[in-house]
Parts: sequence; C-alpha cells; structure tokens
Amino acid sequence: MYARDDELELQNKLSAERNSAFKIERAPLEKRNYAKLPVFSILDEVYAIVHDNFSPALKLMVPWVGVFWLLVCGVGLAVFGDLLGLLRFAQALKTGEGMLELLVFGGLLAGGVGFVFSNIAIRWHRLLLLDEKHNTSHPFRLEPQSFKYFLLAAVLWIASMVLNLFAESMTPVIRGNMLLSTAVLVGVLSATVLLTRLAIKLPAIAVDHDSLSMSDVMTRTKGNFWRLLGLIVVFGITISVIMWLAKLVAVAIGVIHTLGLALAVFICALAAAICWLLSVTILTVLYRYFFGMPAKPSNS
Repeated sequence: MYARDDELELQNKLSAERNSAFKIERAPLEKRNYAKLPVFSILDEVYAIVHDNFSPALKLMVPWVGVFWLLVCGVGLAVFGDLLGLLRFAQALKTGEGMLELLVFGGLLAGGVGFVFSNIAIRWHRLLLLDEKHNTSHPFRLEPQSFKYFLLAAVLWIASMVLNLFAESMTPVIRGNMLLSTAVLVGVLSATVLLTRLAIKLPAIAVDHDSLSMSDVMTRTKGNFWRLLGLIVVFGITISVIMWLAKLVAVAIGVIHTLGLALAVFICALAAAICWLLSVTILTVLYRYFFGMPAKPSNS
C-alpha cells in the first residue's frame, strides 16, 4: 500500500510547502475523504492553472511545433510520396480509398506526435508538481521518462479508440432495443471511467513516483464512479465548446483568402493545443488530490 505513515508525513510537508499552483484540498492526506472528489473545484482549479501558467505552457509547446510539421511532412513523404500527407489523409478518410496508406500514415503520425507530446506533458507535470522550470537552452531534450510515459499513454489511447469504435459499431444493433442499449451504455461509461482512473498513473511516471502501482491508483480512486463520470462529462462539454467556437471562427476567417485559411488552421491548432493542455492538467490535479505532492528527486 502506498500511503505509509512516513510517506504521508513527507507528502503533507511537501503539500504545505508547494501549493502555489493549487488552491483546493490542503487537508492532510490521511484525513481526506477520497470517495468525495470535489468535481467543480477540480475543474475550477484546472482552468485557473492553465490561465495562470499559459505563458510557460507556450514556451514548452512552441519549439516542438517545427518538429510536429517535420513529422507530418516526413511521414507524408514516406507513405504518399509527397509532402501533402495531411491533405491526402483527409481525402482518404472521405473516399475510403487507399486504406492501407491511410492506416500506415495515421499510425506513424500518431506514434510520432504522441512521443513528442509525451515529452511536453512530462515537463508540464514536473513544472506543476515539482516546480521544475523548463531549461529553454535545451528545448528538444528527451526526458528520461518519455518512453515509459508514451507506452502507457499509447495503451490508454488505443483502448479509448477501440471503445469508441465498439460504441459506433453497436449503434445500429442496439437501436430500438432498450435493454441492450442500456447495457452497452453502462459498459462504455464504466470503461471510460476506468481508463480515466488508470491515466492518473501518467503524472506519477513523469515525477518518478515509481512506487505508485496501478493497484494503488485503483484503491485510492475507488468510490468515485459518479463523480469521475460527472467530471468527464462536464470536461468533455468544455472541450467540445472550445473546438466548436474555434471551428466557427476558422470557417469565418478561412473563406476570406489564402492568408485567412492559414490563420484559420492556426486557430484550430491553438484550440486543440489548449484542449490537450487542459487534459494533461486535469490528470495532474487528480494525481495531486489523491496522492499529494511528490518528493523532489535527490539529484535535483
């Protein structure tokens, strides 16, 4: 079990010392009611953290934008023979032609981008939880936790995609069958909450909290099904609204001229980056709520 007395004492001390980014739940760990996750306080804190730390977040992400486009062009060149990979990918999605190239391009790009964003996520977790400032002189340094973090994130992402495909494939089957519809809905929601609980392990990997096992995560987060589901629903609505507004503005600007189209793409990319940052932040806040502040590495 993770919460031993000596660890609790250390975490309570750390939580008292490093709470500049966090506003809620400063009670000692052993006195917290873990089965009563404060959903709206968690969300409020997530939005406040991103708002207050947006500048350092941009400093983390901007240097990797070039790497992202190099990946897009490189994978497009390797799979389609030219640099218009995203365009051809979109066309293949619409027409259904070239499914093999579609899968190869999507898989390689998702893997490369996932690894890139794993590095950014690790630095973001460490900034919030360890107050570890980003070294701007080495913006492209790969973090030692990158591979482990990426593997778990990839497994969770693939599981979520499989879940989404399952839900879509069952839609015509369950139409008109109330009992089967209810069973599928309950199964999908339960799996979604389970994946969210498991994802709390990601910040632990980022801050070298290796003693925290998946069993510890499941034990500490139990009893929060409805609260986590509510958190997922409200957060999902927020993300949807942000992306909808971005697309609305992008469409209005994109019809003007070529420069407007470029600006529209930038707006959508910025909105997607903000949504991703909010997602990583919510895992950080959940990790801190359930497990407190991690100890700083001895060599830091």
